Amino acid sequence: MNLRRGFRRITFLLAIIAGTCGAVVAVSFTIGAYRNELGYLRWKQENFSQEHGQSWRKLTAVQWERPQKPKEHWDIFDKVAEETRKDIGELKKLESGFCVNLSRPQLAGLCIAAAFIGGTVSFGGTWFIVWFGGLGVHKLLRWVVLGFMDNPDKEVASEGPLERMDTAEI
Repeated sequence: MNLRRGFRRITFLLAIIAGTCGAVVAVSFTIGAYRNELGYLRWKQENFSQEHGQSWRKLTAVQWERPQKPKEHWDIFDKVAEETRKDIGELKKLESGFCVNLSRPQLAGLCIAAAFIGGTVSFGGTWFIVWFGGLGVHKLLRWVVLGFMDNPDKEVASEGPLERMDTAEI
């Protein structure tokens, strides 16, 4: 078998394996980012409803149990309302995020694009590294082997005149 042809086949096989792995990793990262973003939004929504529901219940319970002066009541109400406004603004920002607004076909398209890009980059990178790495190793070994060999031209040059003298005397 031709050595170059075998090396090309091995390089191509390694590049296909790396391209497949790169596509799988890219799709996994894409789906992981999508699920992470949705999970964080749901957690924030649940936390918001529990936390602010308790705050509003406490506020109304305090109001009915012991009536406060109007000024104190409005100060507490303003604090709770300000916290609620901040959290609502944060929730709206999360709800308008890129990953949260993706539909299933858009997510599938994003995964296909990630698979294509990840596979292409992995395939090309592996081909480049293995091909040029193999070429570099070949050149290095050739340099080492030829570096320690005697120069055949010097031997021929030193034997040449002696042979001429021997043949001329006869």
